[in-house]
Amino acid sequence: MNQLMTWLEERELDIAAIYHTASLLFADDHDFARFLKTLAAQENDHGDFFHTIAESDTCPPLEELKQQFGTVTGENMEGMLRTARHRIADPHLTKKGMIELIAALEFSEWNSLFLYVMGWAAGEDREFQRMVAEIEHHRRTIEDYLLEQPEHDDYLQIIRNLAPLWQKRILILEDDPDMTRLLTIIMSPYGKLVVTHSGSEALARLRQKHFDAIIRMWRCRKWTTSSFIGRPSPSILPSADISSS
Repeated sequence: MNQLMTWLEERELDIAAIYHTASLLFADDHDFARFLKTLAAQENDHGDFFHTIAESDTCPPLEELKQQFGTVTGENMEGMLRTARHRIADPHLTKKGMIELIAALEFSEWNSLFLYVMGWAAGEDREFQRMVAEIEHHRRTIEDYLLEQPEHDDYLQIIRNLAPLWQKRILILEDDPDMTRLLTIIMSPYGKLVVTHSGSEALARLRQKHFDAIIRMWRCRKWTTSSFIGRPSPSILPSADISSS
C-alpha cells in the first residue's frame, strides 16, 4: 500500500474527528452543529477515497507523489492538526473561532500532494471522478454555509480561493437540433456540456465518465429512464424542469 496515500487518508480522518468533536462542543447551536456533523461525514468519505486509491492497481506513481510531498507539507498539515486539537479542547472556543479553524484546516488540506492526487483522479475512471466531484461539493458546502454568515466574509474568501477540483459535467440527451442549441445556451454557465442524440450514445458516455446531471426532453423516444434501472446514475432532469432545478 502506498504510504503517502495512507498519510492522506489518516489526515482526512483526523480532520473528520476534529469536526465531530466540534459538533458536540456546539451542540446548543443546532444549525452549526448539523453543519459540523456534515463536514465530519464528508471528511470520513474523503478518507475512504484515499484508501481506495491506495489499494488501486492504478495508484499514482510513488516517485511522482514524493515530488509533491516535502517536509514542509507534512509539517504544516500536522502542525495545523495539533493546533486544531488544542483549540477544540478549549470549552470557551467561540463560533467565530471555530469558523476560523475550519478555514485554516481546509487551507492546509488543499496542499500540493492533495491537489496532485485530485488532478490525477479527475483523469481516471468515472468512479474516481465521482469522488473528486464529491470533494469539490465539500468545499461548496462550506462556501454555502458561510454565504449565510456575512460577518465571516474573510473566511469565505479563503474557501473561495481554494483551487477548484472539479468542473461540473452535464450530459444532454436531445434529438432536436434547435432544442439542443437552446439547452446549450441555457446550461453552458453551469458546467461542461456533453451533447448526445441517442440512448446508446448517452449510455456509452456514462460508462466512460462521471456526470453530475443528465438533461433530456420528455418527448425524446430514443431513451427512457428505465434504461438506467440497475445502473448507478446522477440526477436525471427532463429539460422541462430546468428552471426549477
